[in-house]
Amino acid sequence: MLCFLVASVLSVTNTCGLGGCTLQERIDSLAESGGGVVRVEPGIHETCALKLHSGITLHLEKGATLLAKKDEGKGYQATEGHAFILADGVDNVAITGEGVIDGRGRDLAHGSLKVLQQPRLVWFRDCRNVSVKGVTLQNGRRWSCYFERCNGVLASRVKIRSTFQRCCDGIDLE
Repeated sequence: MLCFLVASVLSVTNTCGLGGCTLQERIDSLAESGGGVVRVEPGIHETCALKLHSGITLHLEKGATLLAKKDEGKGYQATEGHAFILADGVDNVAITGEGVIDGRGRDLAHGSLKVLQQPRLVWFRDCRNVSVKGVTLQNGRRWSCYFERCNGVLASRVKIRSTFQRCCDGIDLE
């Protein structure tokens, strides 16, 4: 199994490079190689919206935070599916570790969209064999973790902290 390491040298690492999102590029590259683990080391990693692929595990080490990029042009409000982290029609996908996924819901302007148009924090749609283990999901702008038409779902030891507005549900199954 292949593994990419996302390291933080500075207190905040911007993983959105000029040509695109470097963290997404690592996820894509690993998926093209058959899958594996993308490990995120301790530190605050500001990133664009992410799309997970089959065979990918996103592992956040203790002390690691994925922070939604503030720039709405590349932020998760502007993405297909409206989610900070989206997995759509994939198999064997996981988000694990003791780190934090922070949707920055309090910081982003949310008055421009109606509540039901707000993006989700993590969304698995039409997936099989999905695991979310140990992570903290916080400051989502809508549902924290949404499993839509998925089979083989395991959610374990997930902490959810999103209480600042309506529709910030913890885990939604459909």
